[in-house]
Amino acid sequence: MTSYASVLTITAFTLERYVAICHPIRSQSITTLSRVVKTIVGIWVMACLCALPFPLHTELIHIRHPTTDEPLELSIMCNVPHRWLPQMMYIFQISTFVFFLAPMTIITVLYTLIGVRLRNSEIQVETSKNDNSTMNTVTKARKAVIKMLGKY
Repeated sequence: MTSYASVLTITAFTLERYVAICHPIRSQSITTLSRVVKTIVGIWVMACLCALPFPLHTELIHIRHPTTDEPLELSIMCNVPHRWLPQMMYIFQISTFVFFLAPMTIITVLYTLIGVRLRNSEIQVETSKNDNSTMNTVTKARKAVIKMLGKY
């Protein structure tokens, strides 16, 4: 559950950064404390509900002795029993897509768009300047963000 909540939180932060940088006017109107609280609560509710199949479909299992079929005392493990494995394979695949591949793709695309936007605004500022010997504070800050994003 905490892993799911972390991934969703990082994705939400990335989306908020994208809106703040690429759509600053819209950002001021949609970023409110009540919306932030609702988003955080929604993230945790979604993470809890999506993680629920795992504790419901796992059991403590002992490895059995090959000849006596007695459970070995020190071999206890928490695992998905064989009767639930086919259904849980779908859950594993869905969670891999929803909580790894999709957020990674969204985050990559949004940071790429942020980098392109900052790069384009930097180029516009530099071409409109009369004095090329010194950069203003805004241009330096934009260059620092672009370097942080890995877009030299």
